[in-house]
Amino acid sequence: MKKYYFVIVFLLVLFVIPFRVKAACSYSDKVKFQKIAGNVNFSYNYVDTQYSVIFNITVSNLTNDIYMVDTSTGRTYYSNNEDFIIEGYKPGDTIRFDFYIKDSSCMSQTIFSNYVTLPSYNRFYKNTLCEGIENFDYCQKWFKHNMTYKEFYEGIIAYKNQRTSQVEIPEEKKEWDILIIEFWGKYYLFILLGIIAICMIIMYFYDRKNTL
Repeated sequence: MKKYYFVIVFLLVLFVIPFRVKAACSYSDKVKFQKIAGNVNFSYNYVDTQYSVIFNITVSNLTNDIYMVDTSTGRTYYSNNEDFIIEGYKPGDTIRFDFYIKDSSCMSQTIFSNYVTLPSYNRFYKNTLCEGIENFDYCQKWFKHNMTYKEFYEGIIAYKNQRTSQVEIPEEKKEWDILIIEFWGKYYLFILLGIIAICMIIMYFYDRKNTL
C-alpha cells in the first residue's frame, strides 16, 4: 500500500508543480542571429580636451531581437532599431562587444563578437618643436608611441639636423646680360688687344696687296 501511495504522490507532484524542459539552442537560431549581429555597425568621433581626446562610439542597426555587452565595462545595451551613442572611451582602447539573443534558448551563449579599436593619441603633436615639420611621424596627431618628452625632443632635433644636412643649396641663377658684363669686366683688356691685333693683321695684308 505504501508503494502505491508514493507513486500517487509523485504523480500529483508532477502535475501540480509545472516545469518546462528548455530546448537546446539550435544551429539555425545561431546562424540567423549571427547574421543580425554581424550587421551592427560601429563608428566613432572624438572630443578634444586640454591634454587628450575622448572618443564616443555610435552603434547602428542593433535590433530588438538581440542585445550586446561591452566586455570592458560589463554594461549591457539594448536598442529598438535606433542608433545610440556610448561615450567616454580613451585613445588606444580596443573594445569587445559580445552579442546575445534576447528571447531564445541561446540567451546565455555569445553568438557573435565585434571589436572596435580606437587610434592612439600623440600628446606631443601640438608642441612648438613641430612647427614646420607637421608631416613628421613624431608630430602626427594619431602617432602611436611610448616616448618620454626627452625622447621626443631628441628625436625632433635629430630629424631637423638630418634635414639641414640634406638640403642642397641651389646655385645662384644669373641673367645673360649680367654674365656678359661680368665676363667683359674680367677679360676686356685681352679682348681689346685681340681686336687690335686682328685689325693690324688685316691692314698689313691689305696694304701688301695694294703695293703689289
